[in-house]
Amino acid sequence: MLKERKWVVMDRRGGFTLIELLVVIAIIALLMSILMPALARVRKQAKAIICQSNLKQWGNAFAMYFGDNHGKMFHNSVPGSNKNNNWLNALRMYCQPKGGVTCCPEAAKPLSEGRVQYGTFSAWGKAGSTNKWFEKGDYGSYGINAWTHDRLAPPHVAGDELNFWRSSNVRNAGYAPLFLDALFIDSWPRHTDEPPVYEGEDWATSGGMRRFCINRHNGFVNILFLDLSVRPAGLKELWILKWHRTYDTHADPPVWPDWMREFRDYVTAPAGP
Repeated sequence: MLKERKWVVMDRRGGFTLIELLVVIAIIALLMSILMPALARVRKQAKAIICQSNLKQWGNAFAMYFGDNHGKMFHNSVPGSNKNNNWLNALRMYCQPKGGVTCCPEAAKPLSEGRVQYGTFSAWGKAGSTNKWFEKGDYGSYGINAWTHDRLAPPHVAGDELNFWRSSNVRNAGYAPLFLDALFIDSWPRHTDEPPVYEGEDWATSGGMRRFCINRHNGFVNILFLDLSVRPAGLKELWILKWHRTYDTHADPPVWPDWMREFRDYVTAPAGP
């Protein structure tokens, strides 16, 4: 008679060896090194899309203002004389300029007390304070192309009164910037303006293109145009947009500083208004 065989199954279950753990950790680290730049790009793209959405909401505010004022833009006043005429107050009944949609997500933090330099990733204004430009609690990181106003009192330069768009009813308004990423609430670009010498350069007391030529979106800024369309524009493209009625979109471009040379070039001027 055959003997009954008994099979003994050894329980070999146990933890990982040190070498196995090191291999797994190395693989995870490698995957993270690959994924982190991609995730960072996705986050920046998401912020750029939110920025464009904010500008579309401001487009709705401008549309309501135009509808209530026969397509006319508001006047602009010299600082300290009548701030009710700047866009913050002209559009206040349609959209509050107190952070939120007034801020690009890349520049949502207002300046701290005592700081005087406006940076690429900081908002203008100081929440809780007032001055000759802002009401209490106003802050943001968008600004208006001041040439879109109905008029300026008084003009900066003799003859400038001829440059203002004055209304939204202009030909090829899709090439005329209205409202965009900015270091301050407004600016007066001219085709002779020089770009910032280095990235994030403070514009100090000067206006011009430097308040708008900021690298918030990987070589682009987001713009709401006079036709109320929104799209990104390359930093070098800013020099060939139609900022005011006599702006020369065919002028020779400036000498680009080192920090801008890698950005896309734009050699064809648009069919301006």
